[in-house]
Amino acid sequence: TPDLPRRPYPKEPTFSSNTPMRRRLAELQAFISSFEYNHTGKSYFKMSRDRGLKHVHFTAREIIREALPIQCVEAVFLAVHLTAELDCLDLRVPLSFKSKCGEAHYRHIVLAVRDASTGKWGSLGISRRKVLAFKEPSFESLSTLVLDFQLSYKQCDHDLVKVYLGLPFPSGLHSVDPIKWRVLKQELSEEWAKKVDKYSKDC
Repeated sequence: TPDLPRRPYPKEPTFSSNTPMRRRLAELQAFISSFEYNHTGKSYFKMSRDRGLKHVHFTAREIIREALPIQCVEAVFLAVHLTAELDCLDLRVPLSFKSKCGEAHYRHIVLAVRDASTGKWGSLGISRRKVLAFKEPSFESLSTLVLDFQLSYKQCDHDLVKVYLGLPFPSGLHSVDPIKWRVLKQELSEEWAKKVDKYSKDC
């Protein structure tokens, strides 16, 4: 419909040096959410998760420039780009989920982040359901963050079957290190929490 006005471009937040970390994450999440969820089932952006961090930052800048609706992978690209130079975060780890509803399986991804000063975990992302995206950095461990997602999936009538954890993203905008999106594949069976926390300690 060509006569419809174009929706406003999302405005990237700026921070002063004394802006509290929680407020920074909340404003970054608001910026990511302002792109709105893409319900078409088809991405507007060419993305490849095996082309390295440089491609992630390039694609994130394109997403910001075009300001079209996004899905969960694009949101993680954005989150990685927007947090690349935040010294208040000491770990940024891709956290993927496989859930089941009836006989159908679904996949989702967010960026798990850890507050450098408190050691507490939270997440950034986007989803059809808000409870499966942003989590404030208030979780004592990575496993308690995953547990909260498991409960959130229950609210959406899904059973969380597996989680996948990748290697932490390096800081800065110019790293040439390869990205490992899935290093730990963990079924939510007995003692899964210990294995997830051991992995985060290794990170």
